[in-house]
Amino acid sequence: MISPKFIFLSKVDFPFHLGTKIEVSKDRLQNGGSEAINSAGRSKENVWEEVVAVSENSWEDFKLEALRYKALLEKDVVRAIEKGNKNILRYLVNRIYRIRKSVKVDVLQKVSEGDSKADESALRTLLLCKWEGPIVKFLDKERQTRMFEGEKEHIRFIANNLDWIDPNVQAMAMEGDNEGIRMASNQIHYKSLRNLKGDEYCDDFNMKLYARALAAHKLEDNSGKVKESDNGWTLVENRKKKAKSGDKEKIHPLPTAFTIFLAKIPTRAKASEIWTFFSRMGRILDIILPRKRDRFGNRFGNRFGFVKTDDEVVTEKIIRNLKTTPLLGSLLDFRFMGEHKKSSLVPMWEIETVKADIKTSIVRKERAEGKKMERMVTQKNQELVDRNAVWKIIKDHRKGVKNLGKSGSYDDSISAKKALRNETGKLCKEGVLNKNLLELEISGLIGFSWFPMTGIILQEVLIEEGFSNILVKEISCWKFLLSFKDSNDKGLFDKSRVKHWLHDIRSFEEEDRRIRRKVVVEVRGIPFIAWSESTLMEITKHIGDWGWWINEAEENKVLENPKVCIYSDELLSIAIRSSISVEGVGYEVGIVEIPFDFLKVNSSPRSLRDDSDASKIEKDKVLNQEVQNSACQKDSGGNYKESVEVQECRFGEDSIQSIGSTSRSDLVWDFPKSIDKNNSIIDTGDFADHGDSQRTLCQMLGKVKIKGPGRPKKRKIGKNPFEIGRCKFWPLTRKGLVHGISKGSSQKGEGDGKQTIRTSEAELILESALDIGLILKEDKERTLDIIKDHLAKGQI
Repeated sequence: MISPKFIFLSKVDFPFHLGTKIEVSKDRLQNGGSEAINSAGRSKENVWEEVVAVSENSWEDFKLEALRYKALLEKDVVRAIEKGNKNILRYLVNRIYRIRKSVKVDVLQKVSEGDSKADESALRTLLLCKWEGPIVKFLDKERQTRMFEGEKEHIRFIANNLDWIDPNVQAMAMEGDNEGIRMASNQIHYKSLRNLKGDEYCDDFNMKLYARALAAHKLEDNSGKVKESDNGWTLVENRKKKAKSGDKEKIHPLPTAFTIFLAKIPTRAKASEIWTFFSRMGRILDIILPRKRDRFGNRFGNRFGFVKTDDEVVTEKIIRNLKTTPLLGSLLDFRFMGEHKKSSLVPMWEIETVKADIKTSIVRKERAEGKKMERMVTQKNQELVDRNAVWKIIKDHRKGVKNLGKSGSYDDSISAKKALRNETGKLCKEGVLNKNLLELEISGLIGFSWFPMTGIILQEVLIEEGFSNILVKEISCWKFLLSFKDSNDKGLFDKSRVKHWLHDIRSFEEEDRRIRRKVVVEVRGIPFIAWSESTLMEITKHIGDWGWWINEAEENKVLENPKVCIYSDELLSIAIRSSISVEGVGYEVGIVEIPFDFLKVNSSPRSLRDDSDASKIEKDKVLNQEVQNSACQKDSGGNYKESVEVQECRFGEDSIQSIGSTSRSDLVWDFPKSIDKNNSIIDTGDFADHGDSQRTLCQMLGKVKIKGPGRPKKRKIGKNPFEIGRCKFWPLTRKGLVHGISKGSSQKGEGDGKQTIRTSEAELILESALDIGLILKEDKERTLDIIKDHLAKGQI
C-alpha cells in the first residue's frame, strides 16, 4: 500500500480542481473560448496550494475512516462508499483531510462513538472553516493525464456552445462552479437534440423518445430579449416559437395528447398518490380530477378523472397495466378517449378504437342479402386496433358470408325456410294460428326466479352476463318471458350462467298464454300480532298466486293495514270477508282490492300540534273504531295457540258498495327523525318477530314522541361567522326576542295547564294502543297513571 504524499507547488498547473472558483469575464469567455478558461487557473500567481497524491490501493483505508465520520459527510457520499464506488476517491480524500485539520481530535473521537453534540460541534467548525481542502492527484501518470485532458476538453466544449446555455448558468460556469458546469453540459446536450432532423432519429428508438420530449423547432437568438432585474438575476422574456416555410409564417403543430378516462377511483386516494401511481408507468402530461363527483354513484363510481400523455407507447403501457395493477386495493375502470391536438388551430387526427373480440358465430346468414353486419362488442376485452386492420377484418367477414350461398347445402336450407314461412303465413291469415304466439313458442323461453324481482333487474343481469340480444318481459314477479330474435340465438343461450337468478327454464307452453291479473289487496281487521308473511299468504291463497308484501319495513313512518300484491284470475273487483283464529281468538277480516296509485295519496296528518289537525284525528279515530267494531268480533276465552283458521265468505252487493263508498283513513304516527331508519323498532312484514309481538310493540310505544307544545325553537347559528348579524359570539337578541325566547310565548311550569296536556296525551296513546288490538294488563285508570309518569320523566 502506498501512503499519500504531500507536495507543495508554487503554481497550479491544471485548469479546474474541486473547490477552486475561476473568475472569468463574459467577454473573455465568449472571445477567447477555452484559452480564457485555461488562463483562469493561472490567475492566482505565487499562491501555494497543498496537493495530495493517492493511489487506488488506498481506497479501503479511506473508506473505513469515512464510515467512522459518516455523520459529517453527505448522505449521497456515504451511500456511494457503501456501494463501493471508487469514482469518488478524489473527493473523499479531500473531505477526509479537511475534517482532520479542521476538527479537534477529541471531538472526532466522540463523533466516531456517535455523540450527537459532538456532531453539531464538528459541523459548526467545518461550516466556519474557509479552507476547502487539498488538491488530490493520482500517482498513476496515465490516469492523471487522462483526467486532466478530459477536463480540458470538457471546458472547451462548454466554451464553444455558450449559445445553448441559459445566461444564469453561464454566470455560474464563468465563476468555475462545479454545479454550473454540470448544468451547462446538460443544457447543451438536450437543447442540441431540438435541431435533429426526422431522419436522424426515426431509426433509433431511444433517440426518438428524447426528441419527442423536446419541442421540434430551432432555438432563436435571445440577445435582444435578455434583461437584468434589480436582484441581479437575468430574465428572459417568454416568446412564441415559430417555424418559417417560404414567405409565410405558421405556428408549428404541437405534440399530440392522448386522453384516458378513469372511473371508480378510490375516495381515499390523494392527488399525490394518483400522480405517483401513473408516473411509474411513463411520462404523464396532466391528471384532471374534477371536484364535482358522480352523484348517482352507479355510472363512474363516486370519483372519476382523466389522464393525459403525449406518447402512444406510454398510453398503451398505461392501459395494459390498468388491467392488472390496482390502486389502493381496487382496479380502476378506464376508457381510451382517443387523441387530440393541444392547439385548436391544428385539425384533430381521428382514430377509431375497436374492441377486438368480434363474435363471428352470431353473424346470421341473412346478412349475405345486403344487411349491415353487427359487431358484438365486449367491454372487458377492450384493445386498441389500427383502423385499417379493423376494416380489413370486417371486409373478410363480409366476403365469407357472401360465399356461403354458393354451396348446395345453403341453398337447400334457404328453400326449406321459405316453404315453412309460406305455410305458417297461410294459417295465420285464416285465423288458425296467432303469429305472435307462434313466434314466442319458436324463439321464447319461460324462466322462474328464486326470489321476487322486476323485469328491469333481470334485464340488467342478462346484459352484464353478455346476453344483450335477449328481451325480458315480466309476467309476474316470479315468472319471466325471455324473447330471442330467432331460434339461432335461442340455441346459443347458456342456462348455467344465470343459474343463480333463474331456475326451471323451459319452452313456451299453452298454459303460459293465459296471463293472470296483478292486483293489490288490503287486509283489514287483522290484529297486529298476526302480521307476518306466512299468515297473509295463508289468508290470500284462495284468491291467487302470492306476489309480495308491499308494506316496506324500511319506511317506518306510517303504520297501516298490510297490503299484498297477488296474481289472480278474478276479473271483477275483489271484496271478500273471512274469519280467522289467532292464538285461540277469533277475528273477521276483510280483503278488499285497492287501486295501484294508493301510495301517491296520503291524507293522514303529519303533525299533532295544530288544533285543526287534532280535530281531524279525532274524527278519523272514531270512524276507524266504528268500522273495526262492525267488522271484527272477538271470541271469548281459549288458550293461546299459534294457529290461523280461514273461512271464506262473500260480501253482498250492498256491502261491496258500502265498503267502496266508505271514506276511511289509517292510523298514522309521526316518529322522530332519529328512529325513522331503525328497522328494529317495528318488526313487520318479512322481518316479523314470531316471538312476543306485543312486547315488541310496547317497546316501540315507549320510544314514540307525541308532538306537543314545548319550548320555542332556538335561533340557528349561521355557518359563516364573518357574515354580519350571524356571528356565533353575538347575543341572540332581535326585535321580539330576548335571548332567543319570544315575548308572546309563555313558559309553562308544573301547573294545571301542563297536567291537562299530559292527561290528553296519555288518553291519546291509550286509545291508539286499543285500536291496534293490544290487551291491557291492568285497568284503564292504572294504565293512564303509568303513561303519565312516563310522560313526566320524558321516557315517551
